[in-house]
Amino acid sequence: MNVEPSNFLDHEFMLKSSKGVRLGHHFIVTIFYISDRLQVLDLFIDLNCMPTTKTTKTKSFTSDWFSSRIPLWTQILAPALAGKVNARALELGSYEGRSALWTIDNLLTGRNAHLTCVDDFRRIPGVSSSGLLTTKRLFLTNLASHLRDKKVRLLQGDAAEMLRYSRELSLKAARETYDLIYVDTSNNMRTLLEQAVLAFPLLKPRGFMVFDDYTHSREHDQACPRPGIDAFLTAYAPLLKVRHSGWQVIVQKRSRPLAEKICKSELFHEDLARI
Repeated sequence: MNVEPSNFLDHEFMLKSSKGVRLGHHFIVTIFYISDRLQVLDLFIDLNCMPTTKTTKTKSFTSDWFSSRIPLWTQILAPALAGKVNARALELGSYEGRSALWTIDNLLTGRNAHLTCVDDFRRIPGVSSSGLLTTKRLFLTNLASHLRDKKVRLLQGDAAEMLRYSRELSLKAARETYDLIYVDTSNNMRTLLEQAVLAFPLLKPRGFMVFDDYTHSREHDQACPRPGIDAFLTAYAPLLKVRHSGWQVIVQKRSRPLAEKICKSELFHEDLARI
């Protein structure tokens, strides 16, 4: 039996027992359900998103990989985007909607501001595409009011494929459309590099592009994001400024690209080119 996330606490006939512990501003609830087999779900509920009225739904998450980024986004992105009329943001990789919620509530606060989220909801280790609480259902529940008000649009599919072939994200329809692009779909360097290259033309001059997980380890070799991000930064250096480099990298698209020296490779002797 499938139960929608927004209603699952009402289905007490399935509930065997529950327990909870408060940790700071968060509440971890472990809920035991009986269906075909015993299932244990650790539901992460953010008390900062608790309802302020009787009609507001509690926002539910199973993890939090975004809150630690908020001070950085507040410092660099908020001064440029908060309150901006017609601001547009594109999020590649939305998971359960935590970063999307914060972006809507704190950055896209101006009139006619809008967020486009792209996710396939399939390639997340340890998360199945079906079951009681799927990632997509949590996203739809957490963003329900914004989706209903058409302040958020969800495009479901592989980010690179959507950037290549979807009408909504085509260069013809979306060139220099977005004030913010957040790239956070994969930790694979080739996937991340491909998405960054495809998305960059959609970024407005002086717009921001954010990369997550700027990490690299010998254990993972070239699979980590950092080599892909470095390759993008090197190739696009004349077109952008690096505003921050840490666990996240934030770049800003230049209004005017820096002058580049033309490589006249035909003037080089083939032997010298091998040095």
